[in-house]
Amino acid sequence: SGVHVQQEWLFSFAGIRTWWAYCAYALALLLFFWLGKRVYDSYVIKRMAIQLANDIQAVADRADDEMQEQLELQNDLLNSAHAHNTKTLELIHNCLSVHTEHLPEGSADEILEGGAKRILALSKLEDCLYYYSNGLVVDLRKYTDSLFSHMVSEASVASETITTINAVDVGFVPVNLASPLAIVIFELVENCLLHAFDGSSPANYLQVTLTVDAGNPAKDCPYTLRVSDNGIGLSVGIPETEFMGSGLAIVQAIGAQFGAEITLESVNGTQVSLVFYGPQPQ
Repeated sequence: SGVHVQQEWLFSFAGIRTWWAYCAYALALLLFFWLGKRVYDSYVIKRMAIQLANDIQAVADRADDEMQEQLELQNDLLNSAHAHNTKTLELIHNCLSVHTEHLPEGSADEILEGGAKRILALSKLEDCLYYYSNGLVVDLRKYTDSLFSHMVSEASVASETITTINAVDVGFVPVNLASPLAIVIFELVENCLLHAFDGSSPANYLQVTLTVDAGNPAKDCPYTLRVSDNGIGLSVGIPETEFMGSGLAIVQAIGAQFGAEITLESVNGTQVSLVFYGPQPQ
């Protein structure tokens, strides 16, 4: 019986040792997995940190590129605005020079008034400027609406008897063409409002039409500007110099700058047309 007890005790001790061995194995396995997880987590965190750093650098590079593009665009805009303002001042000077050539001496007040009106017309143009494709462009339809709104009240007849029709049907026109066209439109509209209508007429109309045939995008395209009214027309026998002093001299001088063909008709009113070639509208 003593031997039997001793065998049982030995079996029990062996079982205890096996249980502790299993526990040790399990702890070692857990420790291995824990260490492996830490290594893996460190690897993942490191990769995420590198990826985040790369993303931040990429964002910074894009921001720097965009900043450079914005600076270049602003520089282009400033250069365009400077060139536009220079051309505008030159245009005003030329208009005044042409106008004074056909006025008698002592007409300083008329010269100053005409110059002020042209400056105001060009200031209306500033509200229609846009920056597009590395250059300044003009919405001449908007500009014509602005002229109508401002000038109809100064007509020689009651403004409520005048119907204005804005048929400017072009896109954005490059500013180097739009600025002289703006002066031409102003001169013709002013002539019409001041001289075309009979005060006894209950219904008068003034129409500005500008169309372009953009058939070949690689070349300059033909423009047609037409200002017409249903007024009294041009009187027969009036000297040409009188017309030249009324603003048509400026129209002819500007038209000559871009080779415009100018025609003047007086049937059931007056119609002045300019046909010329210019860059594609945008």
